[in-house]
Amino acid sequence: MVVLKPLYRITEAGTYWWATYSKHYKEKLLITTSIFNPCFLITTMGTPFGIVGMQTDNIIILGDNQFLALKEDKLVKANLIVKLKEKLSLIILLLFNGCILSLNKDSITLR
Repeated sequence: MVVLKPLYRITEAGTYWWATYSKHYKEKLLITTSIFNPCFLITTMGTPFGIVGMQTDNIIILGDNQFLALKEDKLVKANLIVKLKEKLSLIILLLFNGCILSLNKDSITLR
């Protein structure tokens, strides 16, 4: 196996990754850190609406279409590398930090 390029430009870069993306979300999307957890970011203006959970090298986002479009636009303009986006649905489960998220008819289950 040959490594062409590390995913986040620096090998073993968990702290660097978190600091880079946290700063990006705060400055470009104008969201703030929760007072309870620095890995939990939330919009404060109402529209667009978004909640971002950052853990090691994973991000989970809940947001309206306006927030998600703005996020995509800002990531492209900042030339940040991201993993492929997955969207939770009744058929598609999401894996996040060892947990399984599933969408039910009127709720979301975390196992």
